[in-house]
Amino acid sequence: MDPHAGQRSTRTAGFLVLLLTLFVPGLATAQGITVSLDRKVPEPVPPRTRIELVVEPQVPASQGRILVLLGKNDVTDLFEPVGNRYRYRGDLFPLPPGPSEISVSLVGRDGRVTPLGRFTLQVASPAAVTPPPPPPPPAAAEPAPVTEAAPEAPAGAPLTFTLDTGGKAFVPRDAPLLLRASRPLTDADGRLVILIGSMDVSELFARTPAGLSLTKSPVKLPSGSSEVVIFQISDAGESTELSRFPLNVLTSAGLETFELQPRLDLTLAGALDTRDSPEPEVENPRERFQDFTGQLSVQGRLTKQGWTVTSALQATAVSNRQQAIRFGQLGEEAPKVDLASYTVQAQKGATSFTAGTTAFGQDKYLVNQFASRGLVATTGFGGIVDVTGAALSSVNLVGYDNLLGISQRNDRIFAGRLGLELMPKTPGALRVEATYMDGSRTPQDRFQQGVVDDAEENRGVGLRALASLVDGRIRFEGGFARSRFTNPPDPTLNPGGEVVAVQASTKDAYFGVLTADVFRELVLGETARGSVNVVLRHDRVDPLFRSLGATNQADLEQTGLEIN
Repeated sequence: MDPHAGQRSTRTAGFLVLLLTLFVPGLATAQGITVSLDRKVPEPVPPRTRIELVVEPQVPASQGRILVLLGKNDVTDLFEPVGNRYRYRGDLFPLPPGPSEISVSLVGRDGRVTPLGRFTLQVASPAAVTPPPPPPPPAAAEPAPVTEAAPEAPAGAPLTFTLDTGGKAFVPRDAPLLLRASRPLTDADGRLVILIGSMDVSELFARTPAGLSLTKSPVKLPSGSSEVVIFQISDAGESTELSRFPLNVLTSAGLETFELQPRLDLTLAGALDTRDSPEPEVENPRERFQDFTGQLSVQGRLTKQGWTVTSALQATAVSNRQQAIRFGQLGEEAPKVDLASYTVQAQKGATSFTAGTTAFGQDKYLVNQFASRGLVATTGFGGIVDVTGAALSSVNLVGYDNLLGISQRNDRIFAGRLGLELMPKTPGALRVEATYMDGSRTPQDRFQQGVVDDAEENRGVGLRALASLVDGRIRFEGGFARSRFTNPPDPTLNPGGEVVAVQASTKDAYFGVLTADVFRELVLGETARGSVNVVLRHDRVDPLFRSLGATNQADLEQTGLEIN
């Protein structure tokens, strides 16, 4: 017999325990944690007694959370945590009579559930307990829904429920709820189970003449969109679904929805060593380098009372100043951490407000999706008239110095558009638009643009018409633009005053596009489908035609026919 066999077995068992502790999540977390039940009074306890669970030592949030089950129901939210004690509010939520099994577990950060303790509690029936004094009336807050009695119905009529939130599409987390019954409730209806999402809240509802009511509760309703489901449990334990409907609950901040999606990208590029052949006469200062680049992107969305607010932000950080986004403009004064772009938009129906990087204009030759930093506001009236106004920077901007984009008065574009639906019952069937623009731009270094050689001023008007006829088979778009463009005198470019001043010019441009769908869903075989359309277009642009709000080719006249 090997005299060291016992020692080897002990070492092997210890090694296995160490491996399980390191590689099995939740095993090490539960070691040393004990749970005890403080009943306060001897059994059988009254249904409204206050019981406490004592967890030693206290579990920090970094290790997980405590899960408490009463039978098969999750009642964790009904326990009030105070240090290492979890107190059940029996005065508000009476325990069910008879034996009740309480299970306590630890839910780790990885979602693994580790049992900590199990207790059996004997609860006395309500008839054997002296009723406690009624609780004081709750403070006036949200008005409870009207609780008139449910309508009378013939014997044996099916039982259904409707959700009464007082006419509110979204309710606060502590709002009263009424599940209005289709007929008065009777003892023959048996046990009713109410689920909000996956949470059993049956004990929080009380039977009233109108149905089932939830008034004042320390348990908050789950924020967001949930589903309320009501089941009927027979004596044999069979469940029957009675009703199901959605429930929308505000967030703690009073918002209907709130979403935030941050993203951080980090890049490290460098050279550990560089060898040049032949050896350079001047030493390269960046033979060895490590360049760090970070890009932060944040997108958000919230809704409240019909308004939807969306936002997007992009910022950059670099360790090498020559990689800063404004190095070409500011040189060594360019910040290493800078704002690349941002957009905030608030919209409700046909009204919207946008700040930050945005775009404006649909006039092909005057202002055509001009993208820059600025402000844009749009509103509509009865689906017939819509008005849009914009104040934008006439140059591309980055950085946090000029947040709104309109602080430089000589580098701005002001524009407006008036739209009219001539057939409001069929939006887009026949529409006309009028656009006005007034802007200027000064010569300076630009981000990713180089240098503007001369100052520019521009003013113009545009008309645009759209039509969609014969169920959209025939479509037309046409437009006319008139632009007055000038280069005002610049003393820095003409210090001697010998250069002849540029004369202001007023030029026109127009276009038209006619599209006809000759065949739609043309059958070419059992599975092959095709279509044929004809496009006729014509453009004419005067020589020297220019606009700050669109990139155009001047001195152009062309006509084209396309068959697709």
